[in-house]
Parts: sequence; C-alpha cells; structure tokens
Amino acid sequence: HNNCESVDLWAAGIILLDMLLISSVGQMFKVSMGMNRGVTELKHGKFWDKIHMKLMQTDTNNCLLQNRPDSAQDLLRKIFVMEPRNSLNVKEIASHPWLKGPVPSDEEMASELKRRFKGILQGAPRGTAFFDLGKTSEKDGQLIMEQCIDLACAASKGEFVKAGVGSKPGSVGIHRWDRPNQDYDTGLERMHNEDGQWVVAKYLCNVEKSAFDLSKGRHVVRIRLFWESGSQHEDFCRLSTLLLNEVMKLHLAA
Repeated sequence: HNNCESVDLWAAGIILLDMLLISSVGQMFKVSMGMNRGVTELKHGKFWDKIHMKLMQTDTNNCLLQNRPDSAQDLLRKIFVMEPRNSLNVKEIASHPWLKGPVPSDEEMASELKRRFKGILQGAPRGTAFFDLGKTSEKDGQLIMEQCIDLACAASKGEFVKAGVGSKPGSVGIHRWDRPNQDYDTGLERMHNEDGQWVVAKYLCNVEKSAFDLSKGRHVVRIRLFWESGSQHEDFCRLSTLLLNEVMKLHLAA
C-alpha cells in the first residue's frame, strides 16, 4: 500500500512476534515459492489458530496463548491488519496496555533468555547449526569444513574428536569424550581401544546447498552441524562456537 509507517509497524510487529515465538515455534512469516505463508494464513483467518495449536504442543506458558485486551496477542492482532487504515498507529501502539504492563527483573530476564536459548538450540531434533559459506562451491566448502573440524577439535584440547566418515554421504562425524585424552589424535583411534566407552555425544557435519535465497539471487552453500545423540545444549553450543571461530578465520578472512 506504499504506506511507510504501516510497513514499518508491520515489520516491528514481526520482530516482536519472533521474540515471543522463535525459541518454541520458529518464524511464522516465511517466504516459500514466492509466497509469504504468514500473510496467507492471516488472510484466511488461520494465523492465530495455528500459533495456538503449536504453542499447546511446545510452550504452554507462552504469553501469546492469552487473548485479553492487555495481552501481547491483542496488540499483535491490531498490528497485523491487512488494511493499513484499520491497524494501530505509533501512538496507539505505545499506549497499549501490554506495553505498559510490569517489567521483569534482571534475574527474571536472565532466566527467560536461558530458557529460550535452550529452545533455539533444540528447535531441530537434537539441535542444528548452520555456517554460511556464501558463494563458495560445494567442493571448496567440503575442504573448508574438514579443515575447520580438524582445527576446532584441536582447540577443544581433546573434548571433541573427529570420528571419520559420517552416516550421510560426504559427512564427517564428531564425538564428544567424557574423558579427554590428548594422546590420541582422532576418534577413530579411540574407537579401537577400551576408551571407546567414553563417547558421550555424537554430531554430524556436512556441506549442503540451502534453499534458494531470494535476497541474494542464488543458493547459499553452508556447513551444517547436526546434534545426533547424547550431551547437553551447552556442549553443542561450545562445539558450534569452536567451528564458527574456525570458519571465520579460514573462510571469511580469505
């Protein structure tokens, strides 16, 4: 509708919705085949029912399950209106009861952020992390991935070890060991002795093409780290950080 304020407020509403949903449901406004699913569901009156159904399965304490005049859902319903003339303006949003409600303490904020962070890591089965390699070819991406795994495992000082070829073609396995031992270079060497019993987590790393990126006009090659079994989200986060550091040094600095 070329209404700049309405467009900005709609975008702000999406950001708020993501803040409330991303750790338990994910993004609702997704573009697929050139069509925004969230907008389509709004037009057909299915948007909020779908959110309610998902939250009842994943996060029954989420504030978006409430639909009172002083609720976040009420505010977002009045922002996500297809006709801009009927949606809230800046002053009306600022005076909405939900924005004037109680403010959580620092301790409550820290606790909630930790809960949501855990939800993000476990949003896919056992957690998934992606490292964008941009225009890199899949062949070069494979080399970058293997180098990054070697360097990340070395930086972990024996906690994470490269475990050879993974179950997926072109993938590499990574193991986390309960008893790090720097005398062994790889997980394969450990698997052939009595120390094999100390594998407490398994991860899988591979290179793949992401879905077509409309904003960049191309597919994006990326490294995918998948949490297969065992361990805790803190360990997955630690391995992800080690890999990210090496990706940045090897790829982005190139």
